[in-house]
Amino acid sequence: MRLRISTNGLKTIEHNGGIDSYLLSIASTKLSAEARRLKKRIERALASKQDAVAA
Repeated sequence: MRLRISTNGLKTIEHNGGIDSYLLSIASTKLSAEARRLKKRIERALASKQDAVAA
């Protein structure tokens, strides 16, 4: 997936531990539509991973 982000945005993402951690920590209302879709994909992947561990 490709995202257009500014230099300051990239620094913020790296400071927060990567794109996954950043998207999960920020409110969806502050994200663009594309970033919200990516956040949902990450949340679904984490949920399925937790389901696999629990089973």
